Amino acid sequence: MAMKGLLSNTDKVSCYWNDSVFYIEPEVFYEALFLQKSGLRPYVRYKTGAELFDVGRGEFIKLARDAEAVHKHNGTVLVDVNAVCKFINGLGSGD
Repeated sequence: MAMKGLLSNTDKVSCYWNDSVFYIEPEVFYEALFLQKSGLRPYVRYKTGAELFDVGRGEFIKLARDAEAVHKHNGTVLVDVNAVCKFINGLGSGD
């Protein structure tokens, strides 16, 4: 599936596939890329989360804790990716 994304004058992402062009909202495009990168996993460990969000491990741990997304079970720490995303999205809205 060959796909290229380009912002058009209407702030849509142009996706080319099988000689067709689809125009989608940038948020939908980036969410699809993010989900593909995360492997559709709802929970990740700190190391994977840091790689996924492209931040340092310490910064990801802080984000996860601030988002109240940390779950511990028998010594294993898992972070709810959805909760971290919602927290990050709320940072810019003044919530």
